[in-house]
Amino acid sequence: MFQMTLKSNNPLHAEINRNFLIRWKEQDVRYTYLTTARKYKNIVGEKLSKKHFDKVLSGTKEKYIFKLRGNSLRDNLEIIFVAK
Repeated sequence: MFQMTLKSNNPLHAEINRNFLIRWKEQDVRYTYLTTARKYKNIVGEKLSKKHFDKVLSGTKEKYIFKLRGNSLRDNLEIIFVAK
């Protein structure tokens, strides 16, 4: 059977999930991980995720790439936002 997904109570997260795919990968790894806005916030932190979300929503590009170096949780992350 299908697993039921939780509705987001955060309108910013809901809009990001509706309009973008979020993928992240580590520098030396070939494959990427698909994630949601809520999980993305846990990976990079509240302040940085809000900054990225605002930039993606206000922009007109199809694809945004953010590279994080020296992150406390993981080093050398590459985050890709792709419009649906």
